[in-house]
Amino acid sequence: MTLSHSTSLRRSTALSPEVAEGADSDAYLWETPADLLCPITHELFHEPVINAAGQVYERVAIEQALAHRLVDPISNLPLDTATLTIVWPMKSKAAAYRERALRGCVERLCRPACRSPIRYLRRAAELSAGITQTAVDASGAVLGLPGLTPDVIQYLLTHPSSIYDFQALSRYGASLAAGGYRDLAASVYTKLLHLGGDSQQQVEALQGLLACWGGAREEEEEEVYEHRLVERLAALSCGEGPDGCRPARFVGVLLEAGLREELVLRFCEHILGSCSCSVDKAGAQFGAAVAAVGPGAFGYPDLLFVYTKLRCGRLEAALTAQRKAGAGTSAGGCTDSERGLACGVAAEGTGRVSDGDCAGQCRDGEGKLRLRCIRRAICSAVFALSSLVGPNRPLARVLQVTSALLLLNPPLRPGDG
Repeated sequence: MTLSHSTSLRRSTALSPEVAEGADSDAYLWETPADLLCPITHELFHEPVINAAGQVYERVAIEQALAHRLVDPISNLPLDTATLTIVWPMKSKAAAYRERALRGCVERLCRPACRSPIRYLRRAAELSAGITQTAVDASGAVLGLPGLTPDVIQYLLTHPSSIYDFQALSRYGASLAAGGYRDLAASVYTKLLHLGGDSQQQVEALQGLLACWGGAREEEEEEVYEHRLVERLAALSCGEGPDGCRPARFVGVLLEAGLREELVLRFCEHILGSCSCSVDKAGAQFGAAVAAVGPGAFGYPDLLFVYTKLRCGRLEAALTAQRKAGAGTSAGGCTDSERGLACGVAAEGTGRVSDGDCAGQCRDGEGKLRLRCIRRAICSAVFALSSLVGPNRPLARVLQVTSALLLLNPPLRPGDG
């Protein structure tokens, strides 16, 4: 059984002996030595044979030619016999070149600094075409190369168009992960994220990357794991690939991939320089979170704007939940949780609220909390917009300072105007 293909992905061309000797040369990987090419197919030999005229061809190609006419394809001279003899030294040389080039392609495409992994993967598939099933080891990989399974090779050979590059790399990454090469698979998924693509493709790549990273270790606390995950995602987002992994765009990918909003907010705060703010108290610490952003905010104004929208969205959701809880409260009294939410502002500094006065104070507290949330949302929006304009303009500085001071004001007390 062989891995078949209809056409060559890239015609092999002659290579000078000087270049052919350099096993680490990219040219050596891409160009096949001239003496290892079949004159008919212009592809690397698998089973070279010599005919009665002394010419060497690939067995399958010369047998097809001799089936029509008993002549030498090059000289066009008649042959006395159709006998073909395998050339063992040339077969061994071609096999050695194929294996060396295959290993070189796989090693290079898994390098973190590799800018075009799909080129090396497609070249590896081209070199693997025609390899017999005996070259597949117990793990299902060709020549024992990580992730290079017959299924991956067949997909690459039957989908030569560049529109399938993402799917081909994704299949290769999944094959690496299935074979236990999680670090190599993570490197491939990282490259996919940096390559860009549509949002759905980036979500798939991120999910594959998170699966390779795995969950928390047995001895590792959840908080430590989440902090380490945030750091790795921030490093990934701020690394290479400005068109494929920008932090502001990456926020949407993180949310679509199923990460909790708290983790996404911590991801934003890590990049913006505000890692000390607890995301568990989004409503109470919203102002401090926005006002405490560091120098990273000016380097990522679009991320600051997205972060502000997320924070405002959390406040709006909390206010909506509070309003629904207030609507479901009977006129005669409130539960302890509702007292803490709806009556928190009205009861602040006044002690315990009695059940008889709770309904009125709930309405009063809800109104004041709504005003406080609106003020924080407006100030945060002004802060974000002024950051987008740039910190060097005097008006922008004034707006930033003013909005930050308003955000840092203490909570409203009963009786405050």
